[in-house]
Amino acid sequence: MKNYKPIIIVVILAVALFALKAMFFPALKEDSPGGSGKPGAGGKPSANVEGYIAKTSVVDNDLYVTGTVVANEAVEVRSEISGKVIAVYFKDGQQVKEGELLLKMEDADLKAQLRKVQAQIVLIKDKKDRYEKLFKIQGVSKEELDASLNELESLQADADVLNVQLKRTSLFAPFNGVIGLKNISVGAYISPQQIVASIQQINKVKIDFAVPEKYSTQVVKGSKINFFIDGSDKVFSADVLAAESSVDVNTRTLMIRALADNSNGLLKPGVFVKVTIKLATTNDALMVPSIAIVPILKGHQVFVSHDGVATATKVKLGVRNDTTIQVIEGINPDDTIVTVGVMGVRDGTPLKFTSVQ
Repeated sequence: MKNYKPIIIVVILAVALFALKAMFFPALKEDSPGGSGKPGAGGKPSANVEGYIAKTSVVDNDLYVTGTVVANEAVEVRSEISGKVIAVYFKDGQQVKEGELLLKMEDADLKAQLRKVQAQIVLIKDKKDRYEKLFKIQGVSKEELDASLNELESLQADADVLNVQLKRTSLFAPFNGVIGLKNISVGAYISPQQIVASIQQINKVKIDFAVPEKYSTQVVKGSKINFFIDGSDKVFSADVLAAESSVDVNTRTLMIRALADNSNGLLKPGVFVKVTIKLATTNDALMVPSIAIVPILKGHQVFVSHDGVATATKVKLGVRNDTTIQVIEGINPDDTIVTVGVMGVRDGTPLKFTSVQ
């Protein structure tokens, strides 16, 4: 009996191949109704697309950047000398005034040394007065009188040094502001390396942000900015205070600083902000949907419909917003450009518009 198994396998494979051909490569009918398969001008299939008629509008040229809130004044309070803390006069988060006593350190030894020096000054001063009288009657030499004067000046200098050291045992607020969390307690031994607390002046705050170098001449002192913070719908405003003297060579941006009122205390130093800068208003900006722009090797292009045929047109772009972008060069008002379906269009493709805005 003959083995028909190989023949059956060949027949099955042949049937499967014909089925795949019928499924994935159906024969095109020349008289099929319109669509992307219908031949257009020059025998090319037309593309179903949506279009947009370019028109001018008034557009605010706004620059959007990010920034950070910075305290108007900020300092870390540290002691200038090492010593034991005997009193703390502030609480966490307290408002303090310039010159207010914040902390007192042990000063008994310095006071004792000062009293000793002051007593010596009294004795030497009396001695100097006697020498001056004796010198007039030649009772002492000029060298002895000068020695007494030098000794008196030396002791007075010692007293001045001790007075300075005594002042350093007290820490005072350098300006009006809000003190942060204290890092020491009474009885602690502190050194100049230890931070006692931080003080920040936040009734006014600075907004630090950077702008691209091409806008560096448009954001100047006195310019107005608006900014927003996460978690609040309030629009804050600030005045540009100053700018860095040079552009950062790594980022090609210019650092700008603005000053904002913060009397309500909503702005905390370190907070991230979104800054909006109004640069100029264009009354006849030619705006098109962003989806119409096609990136190419050396710029951007759009497809303009000329007598129902796509023409690839290189364009120069300007400002943009969430959905549209300004075309500075390349197209004219009333030109019909391809928006939806642009990725299936090539130069010379016949176009069939399903809708035009």
